[in-house]
Amino acid sequence: MNPIWAYALAGMLWSAGSGDSGLPNILVLVTDDQRWDAMGCAGNAILQTPATDRLAQEGTQFTKAFVTSSACAASRATIFTGQYERAHGCNFHTGPLRRAQPEQSYPARLRRAGYYTGFIGKYGVGDGKRDIEGHEVFDRWYGFYGQGEYFPPEHGGKHLSQVMVEQACDFLEHVPLGRPWCLSISFKAPHSGKGYLGYDAELDLQHRYAEVEIPMPPTGRQEYFEALSEFLRRSNAHLLLARAVQHVREISVGDEGLLPTNHWGRSCERSNPSATGPPRTGRANRHHFLERQW
Repeated sequence: MNPIWAYALAGMLWSAGSGDSGLPNILVLVTDDQRWDAMGCAGNAILQTPATDRLAQEGTQFTKAFVTSSACAASRATIFTGQYERAHGCNFHTGPLRRAQPEQSYPARLRRAGYYTGFIGKYGVGDGKRDIEGHEVFDRWYGFYGQGEYFPPEHGGKHLSQVMVEQACDFLEHVPLGRPWCLSISFKAPHSGKGYLGYDAELDLQHRYAEVEIPMPPTGRQEYFEALSEFLRRSNAHLLLARAVQHVREISVGDEGLLPTNHWGRSCERSNPSATGPPRTGRANRHHFLERQW
């Protein structure tokens, strides 16, 4: 996985009405490789994120949140445990969470308190040799280890994000009457697809930003890279970036080609099933953002 990314966005929706328990239901949404500013509510004038903007408007938007380890495995482990990476020790090269940690995670603690819990999507803290499986932590498990695929063959060609929406509906249908629930949905989107060189968009989301010119960031110049420490310049991130740049150079500016970018945004509140969005492919001098109302 390309470690050049900003932290994942975690959103909580507290819904009213939990049967006879009087406790709130909890929905936790996590996106992958989404920059903090890849939302309209964060001041992005290009990206259209109406559902996320609505959550910010009607809820609470934290504008001074910081991350110590901006890589997805460490961030996911922090969200689960409430610990810094130096405490939970979970990242790409250090192995998964150990049994005692998931057992004290927010889903496990809520489960012991009587909540019906579920997990959907990219687990991200259990890759490698595990001493506890995801289905041991949750009442209902739809998760997967590793990167997964945007068009998993076992789901008949459906996009993974749509599959996850259907799994969320299935979870809600199985919640026992009268029990509060906590559902954690960890999207693979908008993480890059195969080869880490672009997002594999849904077929009906392929043209929203096709004619939008998105400027390169001010720091996207060679002198900023040269100003980094030697450790960073020689890191795995640099190797992946070099491969992406070479890929772009191999396609002419006027041709359609797969674009490397981590500038993405996404929503998972379906209110307009016919909405369209940006493509997985585009012209070589453009970046694309993604936002869909689920």
